[in-house]
Amino acid sequence: MKTYLREQTARELLINTLEIYRAHIGLLFVIHLIPTLPFNIWSNYLERTTGELFNIGYYFTSLVDLVPTMAIAIAVSDICLGHAPGAFRSYARLKGKRIDKILLTYLAFMAGLFFTFILFVVPGVIFYIWFMFTLIVVVLEGTWGRQAFTRSKALGRGFYWRNLGVMALLTLTCMLFFFVAIFIFEFLAATLPILSEPLVYSLFMSLATSLFVPVILVCTVLLYYDMRVRKEAYNNLALTEDLLR
Repeated sequence: MKTYLREQTARELLINTLEIYRAHIGLLFVIHLIPTLPFNIWSNYLERTTGELFNIGYYFTSLVDLVPTMAIAIAVSDICLGHAPGAFRSYARLKGKRIDKILLTYLAFMAGLFFTFILFVVPGVIFYIWFMFTLIVVVLEGTWGRQAFTRSKALGRGFYWRNLGVMALLTLTCMLFFFVAIFIFEFLAATLPILSEPLVYSLFMSLATSLFVPVILVCTVLLYYDMRVRKEAYNNLALTEDLLR
């Protein structure tokens, strides 16, 4: 069995991310799709019909995205332990988590990310590389709020730019495939009028989102484990204990 709980180079992180994604693409797709589908359809429908990107559906979708983020973190953890991951298993593991603390930390993270990127791009990048592990820390370690932010910053210290480079390369690659999929869809819509219907377009965009977003989440979790292995001699026993929190 291949072990992912070890120090990994940037190349290995990218390869292992794609390896996990390819082996479990159906499961990761379903985990992300279950809670987000109606909200993504709502958001994309409003965008298609009103032209407003930041509509009310968008904000609800951003909030609901927290749920599959947590579930996928647990699924990837199971994979790292050699367990058979499952959608029900991943969501069942969320039972007993302090959702209020997780939600407050998530809102603080999203607000910070939004305002630093919108108002000041460079501080936004710094905010991201400091606090990219915050939500995983909340889910797996049980800390929240300021402690979770501090923990994320400490874990990434010394590897900020390496981590940013890995995430940027993977994100840009996913965006490229995402835009190619949109281009093909729009090309087909020009000859098949039914594809131009706002509801059909919204469904397509929602499915495409759930197909590509998990790749980014898998890589974030692997980076988190890479940091803990490098700095804390993290191993399977420690991960098992984290999942039982």
